[in-house]
Amino acid sequence: HTGCPILLNTSFNLKDEPIVESPQDALMTLARSRIDAVALGSYVVHAGSLDPAFVSACHAVRREPPAITDRVYTFW
Repeated sequence: HTGCPILLNTSFNLKDEPIVESPQDALMTLARSRIDAVALGSYVVHAGSLDPAFVSACHAVRREPPAITDRVYTFW
């Protein structure tokens, strides 16, 4: 749509799930989405290269938001 060959999503997460915070979260999100690839450090992991058993396992898990911690911010 934009003519740009890449789309950068600045809030990396699936609907109703917490923001990705680790490489494991990133791979799980890649496996469960229509994203083509994820850059992790100096590596690029393509969705098509993921092991089918890993993809299946990821679809069986739903990432829950973390419990509320002392990192709660209020803006007025």
